[in-house]
Amino acid sequence: MENLNYQDEKLSFLIEWSKLGQTWGFSPAESTIHGYLLLQRVPLTTDDLMERLSFSRGKTSEALKVLTNFGLVERVKLFGERKKYFIAERNVFKIFKCIVTFRRDIAIRPMYKHLISLHHRLGQEEIPRDEQQFIKMTKEMQNFGAKTEKIIQVFLEAEESEFLKLFLKLV
Repeated sequence: MENLNYQDEKLSFLIEWSKLGQTWGFSPAESTIHGYLLLQRVPLTTDDLMERLSFSRGKTSEALKVLTNFGLVERVKLFGERKKYFIAERNVFKIFKCIVTFRRDIAIRPMYKHLISLHHRLGQEEIPRDEQQFIKMTKEMQNFGAKTEKIIQVFLEAEESEFLKLFLKLV
């Protein structure tokens, strides 16, 4: 059996995690920083991340702000230190919940709110015959959005064991 080069494997993981994070809607810096923090055994400062990843202070700070706001990264205080340190959430279920929240907030919820607003503006107006298909389609999208919001909320409120039991019943 060949010996693994763990540094190469970690780099490979970081590259793939960064790509995956971008498909979720995170910026390259956000997904790279999150992946890098996942690989660390100790909390790191903004300066540590800037130096090791060759990112600017602004890019690093902004990425940490986004990651912290969504719960993927936590700011920690080390005794006797004035600098801010950061660690990544490592619980996979919690990471998944953070990602679902992020996707909901940047993709699903804005469109759902737009559809609600659209139908509110239309009110009880007489809909021209050639626009009825548009209204029907957007109403179906709004209804689907409402159901999606409910499903996501149930998931986000669930504990890991409850979710897994429910999911395994479906499989």
